[in-house]
Amino acid sequence: GAEHPDVASSLENLAWVCWKRGELEEGFDFAERALSMTEALLGESHPKYAAAAVVAAHIALARGRAGDCLPALERALDSMQRRTDAPPETVPDTRFALARALWEAPVTDGRDRARAFELAERARTEYRELPVTPPDLEQVESWLATHRHPRGR
Repeated sequence: GAEHPDVASSLENLAWVCWKRGELEEGFDFAERALSMTEALLGESHPKYAAAAVVAAHIALARGRAGDCLPALERALDSMQRRTDAPPETVPDTRFALARALWEAPVTDGRDRARAFELAERARTEYRELPVTPPDLEQVESWLATHRHPRGR
């Protein structure tokens, strides 16, 4: 039915496709619906909520609206850090999405570049600890190479 977790997963997948194709407005709508539906059906502590928050963040960043995704990413990361059964890449994926959003967000929306840099460093460490090196590790390393800690670390 229309209110089934598989529908939320399909909406998330459509959001990913739209993001990859540059169809940001449509992708944003799918991501918001997936996030809302996943939260209602499975709760914020479910890994699918984190996945929906990450795709929403990619789209928000591409739209220049980083502040829009901060609350969902914060909740998702908080929940995923407390779980022991989340898929292995879920925490670093969420952590790096939050890092990018905190870096790009306007000051009025919660920009925190020091925390962003530290989150990205931690995501890199977590990716390196996985049994199989994910492609996202290269993205994190590239991001860290082009961004500097604001306190000069």
